[in-house]
Amino acid sequence: MNLAEKINVVRASVMGANDGIISVAGIVLGVFAATQGRTNDNWVIFVAGFSGTIAGMISMAAGEYVSVHGQRDAENAAIEKEEIANQESFNQQISLVKDFLIKDDISKELAQRAASEMMKTKPIETAVRVKHGCNISDKINPYHAALAS
Repeated sequence: MNLAEKINVVRASVMGANDGIISVAGIVLGVFAATQGRTNDNWVIFVAGFSGTIAGMISMAAGEYVSVHGQRDAENAAIEKEEIANQESFNQQISLVKDFLIKDDISKELAQRAASEMMKTKPIETAVRVKHGCNISDKINPYHAALAS
């Protein structure tokens, strides 16, 4: 797991724990207040808290999975788009990479050589990184996010 995935897992874990604590506390306090004076059955409060915990876990995991899977779908769409662009106008893709490198204060000559070499060795990875800002070898895993949440 790379750093981006680890950060995503930690984020999901912290957000999931925070949301779970607040939600379950609200359920338990609500059931306690609703049953006060009518019954002295702690079992009802326990069942409400436990069922709220399970429902919250499932909800957070599903939400994280859908969110991260959507991000992954967007990354896959960018890859497909760049595969088509490379087939249709490879020289224009090299020019776009060169322009990107020039914006990073690289000389025109070096940018041209670097863009040509990068597009020759890893054309899809280069085009996606330059035009969409993501590294296709660092795809986040929706299952990791769901389990962490």
